[in-house]
Amino acid sequence: PGAHPAYTHEGGEAAGARVAVSEGQVLAGRYEIRRRIGAGGMGAVFAAFDRNREEEIAIKVMLPGLLEKEGAVQRFMGEAKVSIALSHPNIVKVLDVNHESGLHFITMELLQGKMLREEMGRRCEVAEVLRVGRAMCEALQYAHAHTVHRDVKPENPSTRSARSGQAEGRNLS
Repeated sequence: PGAHPAYTHEGGEAAGARVAVSEGQVLAGRYEIRRRIGAGGMGAVFAAFDRNREEEIAIKVMLPGLLEKEGAVQRFMGEAKVSIALSHPNIVKVLDVNHESGLHFITMELLQGKMLREEMGRRCEVAEVLRVGRAMCEALQYAHAHTVHRDVKPENPSTRSARSGQAEGRNLS
């Protein structure tokens, strides 16, 4: 749940902003940055290896241009804290909220698969559309019982297609 996009497609960060994070860099003594996987209105998203958990995760780093905006850091961190409390099979699991050396970031499970937007042009059976739509509606119903999700779009890589073999309908804050 959140007010701003977590991911867009692979490509440039919102408003041309750059996040000072690079491959091989280690955040908080445990998160080794592997590659950039997307960007959105509030942050850039990276695949990373969590040395403590010994698994791949995703890290959303707040865009530096937002640091000057009044209340932006508090909103970013507050929404992440609300997301940590959510537990639903169709909502990405947020693991932690952190800041280090002027970087504010959240860690979450790293999902694999295709973005729903990629699958929208493909012909599919009505049953498949209903199954994916139902999963997304269940996630939204759960999220809205706890907070307000204002960034639902098929570009969120966490919104999976039925063919990906992953939990379709997962929505990311």
